[in-house]
Amino acid sequence: MTYINLSKITILLSILFIIPPIAHANINNEAIKMNKERILKEINANYTERNINHYIELDNDLEFISVFEEESKQANYTVNQLQIVSILEKTLKKINVGLKLKYDSSFQFNILGNNNHSITPTTEVYNIILTNDENQILGEAKIAITISQLQDIKEAYLQTQQRFIYFFDASDSSPFCYFEKIDNLGSYAVEYTRKEGDFMWLYKNMMVQISRNNIPELSLKIANMFQEEVEHELKKLHE
Repeated sequence: MTYINLSKITILLSILFIIPPIAHANINNEAIKMNKERILKEINANYTERNINHYIELDNDLEFISVFEEESKQANYTVNQLQIVSILEKTLKKINVGLKLKYDSSFQFNILGNNNHSITPTTEVYNIILTNDENQILGEAKIAITISQLQDIKEAYLQTQQRFIYFFDASDSSPFCYFEKIDNLGSYAVEYTRKEGDFMWLYKNMMVQISRNNIPELSLKIANMFQEEVEHELKKLHE
C-alpha cells in the first residue's frame, strides 16, 4: 500500500501558489522602475545611473515623477516672464497688509539640456517686505521665480522640471534640505521641512521658491494667491 505524505503535498501546493504572485510582483516592480527611468531620461538624457537611482528612491516618498510625466503630456501653453511681475504685484495688493515688492536680482542658471547645448532658464529674485503704517519693517521673505524661455512648450516644461529636480540633490548633503510633499499648490510642491516657511512649487514652465521668511504663516497665503492669479491670467489669454 502506498501512503501519501500530506505534509509534503501541502508544502508543494504552497510553493505553487506563493511563488507566482511573488514573481509577478517582481516583474511589476521592475516595469515601474523602467518606466521611471524612461521619464527621467526624457527630462534629461544626461542623468547618470546614480542620479536616476537617487531620484527613483526619492520618488518613493515624494511621488513627483508621474506628476511630471502627466504635466509634460498635457503641455499646452507657457507662462511669460513679462507677465510675472505684474501678477505678483497684483497678488500682494490683494493681501490686506502693507506689502512692498522690491526687485532684488536676476541671474541665469546654466544646465545642460538633452541637445547637449547650454540653456539658460532665467531666475528673478524679489524681496517681499512687510511694513506697518509707520513704514517699519515687520518681516521679509524672498521669492525666486524661474521660467524656461524655450519656444518648444514641452521642452520648456521638461527644462523647468530638470531645474526643480536639481534641488533634490541637496537633500543628500545638507541637513537643511529635507523635502516633504505638500498639496494644492501648482502642479507639484514640496517644502523644506527643516526650514520653516521655505518651499517651492512647479507650474507649467515656471518654478517658484519662497525662502528666508520670518513670517511663515504669510508664505503660504502669498503662494496660493499668486498661483490663483497666474492661473486666472493664463485662462484669460487662452479662452
